[in-house]
Amino acid sequence: MRNIVIYSVMSVILFSNEVTGYTSGAPASQCTMMTPGHYPSTSNDISGTPYTITPSSSTYTPGASMTITLAGSQTYKGFFIQARAPGSDTPLGTFSNPSTSTKLQTCPGGTNNAVTHSDGTTKSTSTMTWAAPGDLTGDVQFITTFVTQYNSIWVKVPSAILTKGTTVATNTTIAPANNATETTESMTDPTGTTATTPTSYGIQVRPSFQLMSGILCAFGALRMAIC
Repeated sequence: MRNIVIYSVMSVILFSNEVTGYTSGAPASQCTMMTPGHYPSTSNDISGTPYTITPSSSTYTPGASMTITLAGSQTYKGFFIQARAPGSDTPLGTFSNPSTSTKLQTCPGGTNNAVTHSDGTTKSTSTMTWAAPGDLTGDVQFITTFVTQYNSIWVKVPSAILTKGTTVATNTTIAPANNATETTESMTDPTGTTATTPTSYGIQVRPSFQLMSGILCAFGALRMAIC
């Protein structure tokens, strides 16, 4: 009789654990497959998923942050989200600021590089902040598994693909130095006439026609035509 009671209690515990799955969130052991502990043999077709994964921007800037929002036309009890390069299983970046009933998770290769639920309550939306790695160059998308109920699971639902944003160069105008001063140079022709030639920032201005005429007259050249 005692053995029967013990067996019955153990069966209830095991059955309860199987039904609830990971009510406190997805463990690190599921980082690659992104499936719950009670994952059935088949999952829902993600092409018909009622859930959306919406980044606050369609592009990312290396080292900068954005907000990610999970929502849908149906509520959900559990989820598991990572940022990945398309076709890769490696989590990218760092998450922070998880909303109520969610928590950060660390997968191999980083720290706080995933987010999951922290309890089994019904959820209609969840938000978190994601920061891109400072050296990231390729495309990124957010991959999420949603658990609607025990036998309704949407595995690896993808977001739209984010591309790296472009940086717009700023035109720069270089002004003259503040201590630049205007200088003058003196030239004396053979007749004793002194002409002052202004220069601006070291660039000499060509002497006037009158000065050149005086020089030519002094040497007798073109005297009849000019003087």
